Amino acid sequence: MDHEALIDTVPRRSRVPRDDAESLTRAMLHALAERLTRGEADDLASELPEPPQTPLIAPAPEAEGYGPKECADLVSRRCGLSVGAGAREAS
Repeated sequence: MDHEALIDTVPRRSRVPRDDAESLTRAMLHALAERLTRGEADDLASELPEPPQTPLIAPAPEAEGYGPKECADLVSRRCGLSVGAGAREAS
């Protein structure tokens, strides 16, 4: 799958417009990277096309734990969606 195919998948699987798909994808991958160890993030990044690999550089060697609501809030802030939309798309 190339970058455009990945981004085109987001609106088909969610209620997010195509114009917001890239920022949502980047925010979700960044939030996911924070939940993974650096090695896990590296493994996942190796399976993704570029540029989505970039947000999967884990910021710390250890995973940071948080729940679904915190993840939705984080994604919403990072991509500019409302908390409700971020929660729907993060789940």
